[in-house]
Amino acid sequence: MLFKTLISAALLSVATLVPAQALPAINQALTGTASQSSTYGGQPAASQADHAIDGNTSGVWSTNNPSNSLNHTGFEMNAWWEVDLGAMIAIDDIVIWNRTDCCVNRLNNFSVFLDGALIGAYNQQNGPTPSWSLNNVGQTGQVVRVQLNDRDYLHLAEVQVFGTVAAVPAPGALGLMGLGLMGLGLVARRRRP
Repeated sequence: MLFKTLISAALLSVATLVPAQALPAINQALTGTASQSSTYGGQPAASQADHAIDGNTSGVWSTNNPSNSLNHTGFEMNAWWEVDLGAMIAIDDIVIWNRTDCCVNRLNNFSVFLDGALIGAYNQQNGPTPSWSLNNVGQTGQVVRVQLNDRDYLHLAEVQVFGTVAAVPAPGALGLMGLGLMGLGLVARRRRP
């Protein structure tokens, strides 16, 4: 009887997850940590990876502005930029803002990855646009990467990752589940001849 009670309590506890949909979707990238494959050598202070997660979607890059709001890599094959969101996020949408003052064609043939898995590829035959949206992603992950599929500079005005912290079991549920599994092991031991 104790065994059935423990298993029932553990199973009930597992069902009490906090649903991610109950929380509002916010731009999780704002609190993430950005990195990139290289930094443009002409103005490294104005080219940092974290400029693409500063909340500013302005697409104007300037070497004369140390508080520039775009990242900028060197000229290389498969240049990339990524953000580690710091936790597993149930991702709804990803919005990528392009540079707009010049060179918009550089962000024309690129891919988007979530934890190393391809979730979107773009090769705009009609030319680049100021922003792209990857809607209804419906996946959970921690690292979002934007990567060129050819050789060029990569610069992004902003990358927004909208979603919520993924559901995790309440601490009590984990304890009860562990207790139930331990009870299962004890019952199995008693039944051995």
